[in-house]
Amino acid sequence: MSLIEELKKEKAILEERISTIDTLLKSYIGYDNDISVEKLDSKSYESSINKTNFPTKGTWLEQIIYIIKDRNRFLHNSEIAEALIPHYSDKDINKIKRRVSSVLSSALTKKTIPHLVNFRFSNSRKDTVWGHKNWLNDNKEMIDEHKYINIRKNNYDNQIEF
Repeated sequence: MSLIEELKKEKAILEERISTIDTLLKSYIGYDNDISVEKLDSKSYESSINKTNFPTKGTWLEQIIYIIKDRNRFLHNSEIAEALIPHYSDKDINKIKRRVSSVLSSALTKKTIPHLVNFRFSNSRKDTVWGHKNWLNDNKEMIDEHKYINIRKNNYDNQIEF
């Protein structure tokens, strides 16, 4: 195969990918490179991302933003990773957590998603949650309806003594 034929083949593949991405963007509800602040129905911790709206063929960033938007509150990297694991069952949860962290940090640094913010409870990166800038009040504190919910509260009262 000549170089020209290889380039034509590669171009056709890229055009097909672009077409798929365009279709996804058009079908993605509310996609405008922003996290919508529309009030969604309250949801249990059980994710609703198995619905047909989840961008299964989208980028990691599109999927992560979908989850944040779906939950309508600040989320921790590990919580986002747990919501993604059904769609990446071939990957280890720790790899997904690292990927989520990397993707969100990059998006924040590059301002890919204009209203994406992180909120730190301490100087530790492990105490960082992600959400929309409109979910913070003028004092840069989380608004109650969008607050991070720590679902991993440790119960030290039930520990076995030795």
